[in-house]
Amino acid sequence: MKIKKLTNQNFETSSFYLSCFLIASGLPLINTKRENNKVVWIFENSPDREKLIENFYNGSAQVSAIRLIEIIKRYKALIKTY
Repeated sequence: MKIKKLTNQNFETSSFYLSCFLIASGLPLINTKRENNKVVWIFENSPDREKLIENFYNGSAQVSAIRLIEIIKRYKALIKTY
């Protein structure tokens, strides 16, 4: 299971595509870290976060396809540097 937890005022997940979607949706990415051979994405928590995640998993999320593709490419490159 992907890591999904709140730490203080931050939200963490190891789901790459969820992270890319959250970034494309405007949720601020604070940092990344390596844990158990996975990249953990750390986001600033926001009131919209739960609804964004719910929409992502139920298939009703809407973001710009071009923006999402750009973000996926950028962060895949970041992961390769770890």
